[in-house]
Amino acid sequence: TPDCADGSSALLKRVAALPDDVDRALDGFDLRRACAAITSLVTQANRYVEDERPWELARAERSSAADVTRLDRVLATLVVTCRLLAEEIGPFIPQAAQRLRDQLGSNVWVGIGRPVFPACTWTSLELEPYSKHDGHGLLQVDDRRARPALRCGALSAEIL
Repeated sequence: TPDCADGSSALLKRVAALPDDVDRALDGFDLRRACAAITSLVTQANRYVEDERPWELARAERSSAADVTRLDRVLATLVVTCRLLAEEIGPFIPQAAQRLRDQLGSNVWVGIGRPVFPACTWTSLELEPYSKHDGHGLLQVDDRRARPALRCGALSAEIL
């Protein structure tokens, strides 16, 4: 994230808040609110471009009359914003999201993912020869005899 001293900080705060805003709206099945959050960021980003005028900063940089770091900060802020927008519009307009990712030179969002089962590796689990019902409708697996391809430390499972 670029270091900000201008309008970048307000835009980046909005960028940081967008995923949670969209997730909350979608969790409540409120597609309008999710789209409104995205549209609000697009509007703010457009205003940022109009205010910062990166084309003028680039022209001034070529004539050595400008602060080089300001153009870098503005462009970095816009790239971060566009990458996030590409991610957030994906469920709504997937082809446009892909085109945006392609134009940014990346067709995958780079970020820290959270594994669903961080300590487990699933491949298969053979239960039939090594299982029994416990009388309450639960299937019990004897982890000493099963040959699981599930690795989570010691295997212990109750399967409904």
